[in-house]
Amino acid sequence: MCIRDRLYPVLSPANETIGWLKNTWYKQKYPEIIYFSANPFVNSKKCYNGFCGYRKFSKVVELWRTGWNEKLFTVPPWNVNKYVRIWLRLNKKHKRTHRFVIHYIQPHYPYISLNQNITREINSLTNELNIAGEELFLLALYSYISDKNKIWNLIRKLYRENLKVVLKYVTDIISELDGTIVITADHGELLGEHQLVGHPNIALPAIRIVPWFIVK
Repeated sequence: MCIRDRLYPVLSPANETIGWLKNTWYKQKYPEIIYFSANPFVNSKKCYNGFCGYRKFSKVVELWRTGWNEKLFTVPPWNVNKYVRIWLRLNKKHKRTHRFVIHYIQPHYPYISLNQNITREINSLTNELNIAGEELFLLALYSYISDKNKIWNLIRKLYRENLKVVLKYVTDIISELDGTIVITADHGELLGEHQLVGHPNIALPAIRIVPWFIVK
């Protein structure tokens, strides 16, 4: 397998996951697709904010449930790959020809390299206050670091580290997949631009422009 140099910047149809799901998977049914989801927005039992993944795909593999890591408060990419490999063996055994959508959480917050005690505290407050983890993390940093540039540099460093981790595992699984493979994202992320973090509902290129990398 070789990787062709076919990387494009493309406009995502939304600036957050639910909007991306609705605008990307707009047909009634995709019977050829197994959706591996580290995000609970795509699950096998119910609709989430109007998106009914369990009705659209041949199978939804709930990695957000089976692959959850209690210490990291996320689904790490190595757990995603573990379950993808199980289904690859099943497909081969039963001579199935499903196409896969493999939805990792990273490089999205929580950051794998962040101190687990900090992540635990932020996760607890996120559930209690119903505030996005990225925003609470920013508020926590403001309590300890007065220099905004240092804050943005730290957040970007953690984001890059998350990206490197997930790309390592994406690269690992690519060698076991057949056919055309596309690596992309549902949305971008603000990492200090306009003094913001995350992906709020505003029209900014940093949120909407995502990579489209065609792998052969």
